[in-house]
Amino acid sequence: MTKHAHFHTLKQLFTQWSGEDCLDIVALTAAGSARKYYRLSGKNQSAIGLFSENTSENNAFCRMSSFFNEYHFPSPKLYLVSDDQQCYLQEDLGNECLLDRLQFMQDKFPQKWEKKMLPYYQKAIEALFFFQEKSQTYHFNYDWVYRNAYFGKQQLLFDVQYFKYYFLQPAKIVFNAEKLENDFDAFIDSVLHHQLFKVFMHRDFQSRNLMLRQDELFVIDYQGAKFGPWAYDLTSLLFQAKAGLTDDFRRKVLQHYFEIAHNLLPLQWEEVLLQVYIWAYLRIFQTLGAYGYRGWFEGKAHFLQSMPMALENLKSLMVAHPLPESFSELNHVLEACINFNLPQMPSANTPNLHVNLYSFSYKKPLPKDYSEHGGGYLFDCRAIPNPGRWENMKHLSGKDVAVQTFLENDTQFQAFWQHSSALIRMHLQAFWARRFNYLSIGFGCTGGQHRSVYCAEKTKQWIAENFPSAKVSLVHWNEEEWDGF
Repeated sequence: MTKHAHFHTLKQLFTQWSGEDCLDIVALTAAGSARKYYRLSGKNQSAIGLFSENTSENNAFCRMSSFFNEYHFPSPKLYLVSDDQQCYLQEDLGNECLLDRLQFMQDKFPQKWEKKMLPYYQKAIEALFFFQEKSQTYHFNYDWVYRNAYFGKQQLLFDVQYFKYYFLQPAKIVFNAEKLENDFDAFIDSVLHHQLFKVFMHRDFQSRNLMLRQDELFVIDYQGAKFGPWAYDLTSLLFQAKAGLTDDFRRKVLQHYFEIAHNLLPLQWEEVLLQVYIWAYLRIFQTLGAYGYRGWFEGKAHFLQSMPMALENLKSLMVAHPLPESFSELNHVLEACINFNLPQMPSANTPNLHVNLYSFSYKKPLPKDYSEHGGGYLFDCRAIPNPGRWENMKHLSGKDVAVQTFLENDTQFQAFWQHSSALIRMHLQAFWARRFNYLSIGFGCTGGQHRSVYCAEKTKQWIAENFPSAKVSLVHWNEEEWDGF
């Protein structure tokens, strides 16, 4: 399926499911995956559409969703799947995830957020236990899962190598490779030796994957599920870097899990604490590796901005539950990690970078840059095929889906976007590092209505996904003269 040809497929699925024409399709911001999500809307109904060329992963999600729907798990309803299995349509659960609610409460009620958020985290724990218990009760088929169904030493070794190659080495933390490998191996063996109970494991059970709709909680993005240790998902929720949970809050949530899961997992309270703390180390290793890869190697700045919070989690964990002294090299490395100074990134206490985006027409004088020091780009979009030459798009603009789809399916546009976005990324990273606070980016075409407008709109969304701390303003200078407006 060619790029964005899946728009047509998703709209067909929507009409087939709802009986309505799809009047709007809006791309939703993805986190780290290559999957593309969209909200499709008709006159009265809406749904979430997904496109991915990874049909094996799609099949895993759809099979699991059908099972969960049949037994009324708190998960989105699966509506329809395309014949080529690259697209599917599911229930629209709204825009608010548990992390959104948490951060709102932390900002608005800094002294009372724990009391206000505890019921929501208890709901999350109840949903987690429902998945663990009912998957066993109703005989969930682990042959459905994507890749290896069983979570064990192989996956843990991969996670610690991820940590080593994508965090420790780029951070220039010095270690004895042989001793560290021995410690990793011994630590993993120790963890697995004490892990007696295995259950359905989401693998990424954190607050971004828990949606709230009128206070009802739903679990999403379980395509990576495994059969694995009961404590892994619990740890993922409680030690999520961006959540900023306190140790006291974590204990209260753990206590709730202990009370409702005691019959399934006959463990003493001390054993629950011990296993959660141990798995927290491994989860933080995986998190730091992921942040390093996404941040340093893929250039996604918001992952780097989360690093200090993950390191703070590690620091508090080392105080609450230090590792045995026998893991000498691993302890040495972790001490270096919590003392690691991340290169300066924008935050609430640093000047924000303001990006001035605009589209314009080359028939008019070029817009002037009135900033203090100037600097930036003017991209000429006239080498890209002009959608305005087609009668059905003549009166549209780059804000319309038909124009966007036309351009996304064009190879010249794709080449233009690849090169221009690479230049913009380089400048944004350099300006942040040097603490500049302004960058100007303009896109021009003949009429300032189709190509330049979409490029500016696409750049705005791209900056929001990759450089979320940047402030972006967008002006379409020729909007009042667009044909048909």
